[in-house]
Amino acid sequence: MSKIHQAMRRAEQEGRVGSSFQTSKAPEIGRHKLAGAFDLARPDAVSPDAIKNAGIVTASSLAEVAARKTTLDSRLIAVNCDTYDALAERLRQIKTNAMAAGSEVTSILLTSAGIGEGKSLTAINQSIAIARMFDQRVLLVDGNFRHPSIHEFLGLSRYHGLSEFLQGSATAEQAITKTDLPNLFVVTAGAATETRTQLLNTRRMSDFLALIRQQFDWVFLDAPALIPAPDAELLSSFVDGIVLITGKRTQPSAVLEAMRLLRGKNVLGIVQNAERSD
Repeated sequence: MSKIHQAMRRAEQEGRVGSSFQTSKAPEIGRHKLAGAFDLARPDAVSPDAIKNAGIVTASSLAEVAARKTTLDSRLIAVNCDTYDALAERLRQIKTNAMAAGSEVTSILLTSAGIGEGKSLTAINQSIAIARMFDQRVLLVDGNFRHPSIHEFLGLSRYHGLSEFLQGSATAEQAITKTDLPNLFVVTAGAATETRTQLLNTRRMSDFLALIRQQFDWVFLDAPALIPAPDAELLSSFVDGIVLITGKRTQPSAVLEAMRLLRGKNVLGIVQNAERSD
């Protein structure tokens, strides 16, 4: 039995691979082979001392992380929609321009002025489109402890995610899920916690983002709405750029307030989304 199958069996026994994969009626998309071993402690990217001091990883490699069977929500249309391909192309151009100017956009936070602007759908569609178009490794992190939804859209277990990692009860190996969509990795929100803002505003969170930025071509962080929660504003300090999602009913005053809160940050652009979801 291969290591992958052994890891999958262990995950099933521990309840980390839920039965929702079999019961969901949403269309299954993407039966792909696993990529090669993923080494979070790649020596050419991060020094061993930095990893040890940050307390990020207890395993040296994520090679045995099993692929999770991904059952996509029907609203995840990036697999066959030119709209998200165009958005992915524009983001790639932003990254290219930034590198030419002497900097690099590796991590992007997606937020919105208010709740229900379709931010999470945009984050997932965008991640799938970039991973598919450019054959680049993408990590999607659900940093929305208030209204987590990434796991629901992708048919994944919510647990053993970001909150467990930040509280020290899960390693990066357990928190990062390799989906069966090509090049797409996910960190779910994890279990609900009453100390959500305190957990996000920690050195462990900033160290984690700094490390994974060096391990993936793209890191997308799905954050809560800016108004009224402070989470997105504090998380915006940990990333290279920010995309603000608006909906058709978003009031101009809300957009102005959101931009005021992001003053001084690298706002890459504003995307109007017709879908309401978060």
